[in-house]
Amino acid sequence: MSSMGKAAGLVGAQVIFTPVQTSDVEAAVESALKVIHEFPLSIETNAMATLIRGDLETILDMVSALYKAMDSQGVFTLDIRLSNTCGI
Repeated sequence: MSSMGKAAGLVGAQVIFTPVQTSDVEAAVESALKVIHEFPLSIETNAMATLIRGDLETILDMVSALYKAMDSQGVFTLDIRLSNTCGI
């Protein structure tokens, strides 16, 4: 299999956290971002999603921690898109 089109060892992730049934959406999103920033990843936040670059294991650890932290706070959806063409 060719590695053409891949950035060496990096994975890209698009994370979309959507709080449901909450009166304070902004606080829920801020809580989610706090968890994400606890990990050594390249993070870019915009109005629609958070874009992350790093190694696969760290990203998966972050997703697990994010899910567990937010599960204790309320109802949400968490959409994750992974790409091995990070940075191309």
